Amino acid sequence: MYPYQHFISCIILSIVLWPFFGTLSLLCFIGGFLVDIDHNLWYMYKHKTWNGFKAYPHYIKAARKKERVGKCFMIFHTIEFFIILVILSFFYMSIVLVLLGLILHWILDSMHKLKDNHFDDRVFSLVYERIKQEKN
Repeated sequence: MYPYQHFISCIILSIVLWPFFGTLSLLCFIGGFLVDIDHNLWYMYKHKTWNGFKAYPHYIKAARKKERVGKCFMIFHTIEFFIILVILSFFYMSIVLVLLGLILHWILDSMHKLKDNHFDDRVFSLVYERIKQEKN
């Protein structure tokens, strides 16, 4: 999904939550928009560059052509990261807002992938990948 779509959805979510949480509602941006920073981190690691700004054109080009970008590890898109946030949300209200943004992000990504039938080779679970490697 394109960043502007996540940006707009996070603005709407923040506006809806503003009457209840005030400025804390802006934390939805961390979970809903800024969480995609892991795409840049993965790109920089994979392509051995410090220029994360090259990641956006790379992924957009692949998305438009419906090409797979290969096995990718997006740390903030893993189930383990989600579980950590769920656990922390029992102790910190601010994490609940980050988690709401992340859930919105995942829903929008899933809808986009289903609509365009464009699934990537993303690692969704570190534990699962490790078990899979040990079996091979």
